Amino acid sequence: MNITELVETIEAKRSAEIRMHPYGFLQLSLSEGAWRDSGYRLHVWSDELPPMKRPEFQVHDHIYGVRSQILLGALRDIQYIIEEDGQGEYLLFKATPGKLLNTKQKVSCTKRSVSYLSAGDKYFVPKGDFHSSESLAPLTATLFQKLDADLSRSPDVVGSSYYEKTELLSDDRTFDQRLAWRVIDTALEEMRKKYCFSF
Repeated sequence: MNITELVETIEAKRSAEIRMHPYGFLQLSLSEGAWRDSGYRLHVWSDELPPMKRPEFQVHDHIYGVRSQILLGALRDIQYIIEEDGQGEYLLFKATPGKLLNTKQKVSCTKRSVSYLSAGDKYFVPKGDFHSSESLAPLTATLFQKLDADLSRSPDVVGSSYYEKTELLSDDRTFDQRLAWRVIDTALEEMRKKYCFSF
């Protein structure tokens, strides 16, 4: 999807729901079909948005491969090695619709690599690999592509062991749509400036 197609697709999605990911960025689905299916999403981080709800749950995997292109701003992407460990300081959770389910499985969590990415860069996360991403700019936007989704499984999320006695945690992604579209409109304006075209 080129930048012109991207902007036209976003404009055509004015009636779609924008979701707020617990990691502190907006999600707008750009493809038809179920939310978890393969396809494209726009992700936007902004200083106008509230901070992530639970930073201690940033490490996660996906049920699909991820190909992401940085459109605006900058990201730090960290990839991890997660191993079962009875003495581990972390717990594995399952991300089910609307909630995180504590599996009670203890794991270790070790950084494998750190990448610093800026506008124009692309990165890939294989299905099932653990990573976390954090914006390093006041406004960051990415085109996020889901590849080869495995809808038979749920994503895994790594959390602190002090949640050991907690069975379920809410994963509510509803958000003020007026504020969400204001942020996305700002991102669209910046994309138009950066990529030198007008509509």
